Amino acid sequence: MARIKIFFILVAIFFGINGGIAQTVKGYTEEELKGYSSRVEDQIRFLEYLLNTIGAQDTPTRDKDVIIRESYLKIFRDGAVQVEDDLLLDRKVVINKDITAYLKDIEFFFQNVAFQFKIRDVKPGQKENGEVFFVVSLDRSIEATGKDGVKVSDTKPRFVEVNLDDKS
Repeated sequence: MARIKIFFILVAIFFGINGGIAQTVKGYTEEELKGYSSRVEDQIRFLEYLLNTIGAQDTPTRDKDVIIRESYLKIFRDGAVQVEDDLLLDRKVVINKDITAYLKDIEFFFQNVAFQFKIRDVKPGQKENGEVFFVVSLDRSIEATGKDGVKVSDTKPRFVEVNLDDKS
């Protein structure tokens, strides 16, 4: 079986996903999809770990830099993957950033921050070209202390699109 590399594309709104997501995916058994769904959940937990490592004030700067420069590539396609900048609570306009800029902003805006992801659902889907993806709906919670010393607590629904690449 080909090595599977899973890509993340964080999206805040369901762009490009028309209607309901098909529960059957051509070319994959239900058992295979369950296995991939489990691996997708593992990837989400790893993302949570990376964000918490960057956000922890006791993590050495060198370790944070390694995550921002290299380790994120274990779950992201490349540094150009777009993420909605949801770190500022009072933002009026939706801004998307490259994943590396988002990771740097965690350190920039907070002295200490803890992320928690509560996965609500993982649904498989298939694009017209046959590519398989999974949409994870989750609640993202942040408990943090801003650089100005103000406590921040926020929970928002988030959506993560994970593209399956069984060619690698």
